[in-house]
Amino acid sequence: MIVLVIRTRKPFFRSPPGKWLFGDTLAIMAVTLVFPFTFLGAEFGFVSRPPVFLMLMGGIVLLYGIAAEFVKHLFYRNLRR
Repeated sequence: MIVLVIRTRKPFFRSPPGKWLFGDTLAIMAVTLVFPFTFLGAEFGFVSRPPVFLMLMGGIVLLYGIAAEFVKHLFYRNLRR
């Protein structure tokens, strides 16, 4: 997700990504979430996490994205000086 935030000077929600970048980002997120539930995930010793953990992790990722957007704004504001 952070790739979508840092790829442009504009706020990420005002500058849509290319279809390939967005599609690849969604695919990686899906594989990351599904992999522990697969046979191959079990072979590597991965275990599924409870839904509460996944919701908390989603909240952390959301806050991380907001923080990255804020720091990016500060960076580009100070870069002009």
